[in-house]
Amino acid sequence: MFQVAVIGGTGLVGARVVYELRTRGHEAIAAAPGTGVDTITGEGLDDLLASSEIVVDVSNSPSLGAREAMTFFTTAARNIAEAERRAGVRHHVALSVVGTDSDRGRGREAAACGVPAGGCGRHRAGAC
Repeated sequence: MFQVAVIGGTGLVGARVVYELRTRGHEAIAAAPGTGVDTITGEGLDDLLASSEIVVDVSNSPSLGAREAMTFFTTAARNIAEAERRAGVRHHVALSVVGTDSDRGRGREAAACGVPAGGCGRHRAGAC
């Protein structure tokens, strides 16, 4: 089985992802600021990803504002991608909200579109 880091793993979607992975025998680690992982500062990412083969990013912006959401998603995606490269993560899966018209949706889409160029390079996230 795999060790999977779930970014946003304590939130509504992430907690469900962690649960489903664990019921299927995977070691799923819920990562969030409350567990010591901050995707904006990068704190905790290297330690988290050092033994992870797969990253699932279901994080969400703490702000509803367009500028803040865009900054959150693009900064987090860049920091996660850099930590993935250092750790040799094999796969990256990102929650996609492509096709939504909200400011948060546009921020998530921008982050997902940045994953192939900056991420582990194995899989494309979302549909850009």
